[in-house]
Amino acid sequence: MADRISNLPDVVLSHILSLVPTNVAVATSVLSKRWKLLWRSVSTLNFNHSHHDDNNHETCSLFAQRVHAFILMHDMDQPFTRFCLSSSCPLDPIHVNAWISAATQHRVEHLDLSLGCAVELPSFLLFSCKTLVVLKLLNVVLSFNNSCCVYLPRLKILHLSSVAFSKDRDLAQLLSGSPNLEDLEASDLMFKSYVVETEFRRLSNLLRAHIFTPEFPLEVVDNVQFLRINWKDHNGFTSEFQNLTHLEFFSYRGGFFVLDLIKRCPKLQILTIYKVDSALFAEGDYPQSVPICISFHLKICTLKRYNGSKDEFRFVTYIMENSKYLQIMTISCNNDINKERKLEMFQKLSLCTRCSTSCKLLFE
Repeated sequence: MADRISNLPDVVLSHILSLVPTNVAVATSVLSKRWKLLWRSVSTLNFNHSHHDDNNHETCSLFAQRVHAFILMHDMDQPFTRFCLSSSCPLDPIHVNAWISAATQHRVEHLDLSLGCAVELPSFLLFSCKTLVVLKLLNVVLSFNNSCCVYLPRLKILHLSSVAFSKDRDLAQLLSGSPNLEDLEASDLMFKSYVVETEFRRLSNLLRAHIFTPEFPLEVVDNVQFLRINWKDHNGFTSEFQNLTHLEFFSYRGGFFVLDLIKRCPKLQILTIYKVDSALFAEGDYPQSVPICISFHLKICTLKRYNGSKDEFRFVTYIMENSKYLQIMTISCNNDINKERKLEMFQKLSLCTRCSTSCKLLFE
C-alpha cells in the first residue's frame, strides 16, 4: 500500500505534527528521510511533564534538556504560533526565561505556561510582544520595573491563575496595555502591596470575565456579556452591568442579598447561582418593583446546592412568579439529600405559580 501521508506537502505534514505533543512530533523523524527534518518546522510547541510521582532531579533535568534542545534545533525562519509549557517539577528560572525569550522572538501568538513551582518572569520578556493574541499564566511571579511599558495590541485572551504581583499597580498597567482584550480570567491573584486608590482603566472591548480574586475592581469588567464571579470575600457590589446577559456566581457569605446583584444587570438572560452559604437568601426584603431583567429578559435560571430551606424556596418561587419569559428553572440539590426528600421538594415547587407558560422545572 502506498504511503499517501508522506506524499502530502510539507506544509500539510507540519500542520499535522503541530497537533500532537512535541515529543511525538520529534519521534516521527525516524520514519523515513522524508520525515527526518519536518518536526523542526512545526508551529505548535507543546511540552508537558505532569508526572507528580516522577519529579526527581534527574527526570526534571532531562525534561529541561529536551525542551532546550528542541528550541535550539527549531527552524529559526518558522514562527512559534503556539508555545505551551506545563510542568509539575521545579524548573530553573533562567531556562524558562530563555525559552520564553525564544518564543517571543519567533513571533509567538499563543503562550501558555502552567508551572508546578513558581517562576519569576521579568516584564520585558512578555509585555512588548506585539504578536501575542493569547496569554495564559499559572503559578508565576510577574516582575515589573519602573521603566516597564506594557504594549500588547493584539492580545484578546488573558488568563491569570495564582499569579503574584508586587503591586496592584502592576496589574493595572498590564490591563491598560491590553486595549483589545476580550476574555479575562483572574483567579487567586496575589499582591505584596495593594492600594485601594489605584486607578484601573475600564476594558471597553471585554466580552467575558472570570473573577476569583477579592481585590479585583469589578468596574474594570462592567462592560462584559458573560461574568463568572466568586463572592467569597467581596464586601459589596456597586458596579452596574448594562450589557451582561450571562451571570454565574459562587457565594460563600450570608448577608449578601442576591436580588441586589440581579437588579444591576438589566439585560440578564442566564443566571446560575452556586450556593455555598445556607444564608445566601436570608436577608433583605423583596422589592415591590420587580427588577427589569427578571420581568422581561431572564430565560434560564439555575440554583446549585439547593436544600429546600424556606428562604431558598422563597427565592425560586419569586423568580418563577415574576419571569414572563423564563424557559427553564433548574434546581440542583445537595448530594446528601435522599430521593424521598428530593421528590418532596420537587412536588412542592411544581405547585408554584409560573408567570411563563413555557417554563420547565428541572430537578437534578
